Amino acid sequence: MLLCSSKIPVTTSFSAPIFINLAIEWVLGSRNYSFDSLVWDGKPEFICSGNNGEVFQVGVFENQTIYAVHFISTDNRSIKWTTDFILDTVDNILAFQLYRDAPANIDFVHPAFSLPYLVHKVISAGYCDLDNGIKVQNKPILIQDKDADWVSSVMLHDAKYNLPIVYMSCEFDGHCVFNPYMLADKLNGVAHVLFESTRSVSYKLQEKTNGINPYAGAIEIFYPHGSRKYLPTQLSGPHSRQVYTIVNSVIGHLVQLRVEDRFSWSQLQANKLRNQLSITLLKKEQDTKEYSELEKTYEEILTEKDSQIKRLADQLYSANNTIEQLETQLTAVESLPALVCGDESDLEAVFISA
Repeated sequence: MLLCSSKIPVTTSFSAPIFINLAIEWVLGSRNYSFDSLVWDGKPEFICSGNNGEVFQVGVFENQTIYAVHFISTDNRSIKWTTDFILDTVDNILAFQLYRDAPANIDFVHPAFSLPYLVHKVISAGYCDLDNGIKVQNKPILIQDKDADWVSSVMLHDAKYNLPIVYMSCEFDGHCVFNPYMLADKLNGVAHVLFESTRSVSYKLQEKTNGINPYAGAIEIFYPHGSRKYLPTQLSGPHSRQVYTIVNSVIGHLVQLRVEDRFSWSQLQANKLRNQLSITLLKKEQDTKEYSELEKTYEEILTEKDSQIKRLADQLYSANNTIEQLETQLTAVESLPALVCGDESDLEAVFISA
């Protein structure tokens, strides 16, 4: 089951060795995993197993333009956690997905999880780049009167950003409904958080957006093709619950987006296998009956697989269009999964609180 997925821009200085070394630091620095030794040897296919069944893999794909880290661990309930990080060194994009798979004999799996800690390490090391002028970070951006022009372009969808933008307007007393720094920290770079410094910003935005801007404490999440607004009355409970309402909404949107083939570990592996098999087959005697039958069977399998993938992609694309249309209309607070804070920042079973 896919729990979360995102793509963040990184700087050109974020090289493959730096990326993989940060991943190794993350794994070795966590008390949840145990490796006697973990050092990447630079080979395009690297795998190392830990003492508790963990598996750390490195893959190099697409003529050494894409580097991937595939990490699997199992908790004390035999639930498997898989985290994939894919670095595209051409477009300078770091993508990640977190999956959770429970065995059939488990009756209940708590929906709690945390965003991958490696993303935090990349942000802290200063390797995140700009998203159409907005720096990817885990801190909010203070909006002042002078920012009204570019912020209004966000609200009117005149400017496009790859990551969602959470805009927090201030209430009549000049404060936001809850702490924007806490929200930005929990979103951990998968969305930009903007918050108003004074009510005068709302008035300026009202003029520039013809009154569609969130104001008086309202919070609106702007996606590339829609938005979702929350009024203060819709954010009930303590501050932490209100924060997780917004976090859950953002993550729930991102997880519904299709994972592109170049950012999928399984698809990259399949493409690599296909190429290797083609090369191997070409080395054989191509006029033999055995070769012809093998080639025909393999092509039939690939054709069927590609057809299935296309059907699923078309279904998902249609579903996403419907979801985006609903998001522009929906204003009611969605039911919360369970985003909860844990004691460890790098636990893969924390983040969603009830």
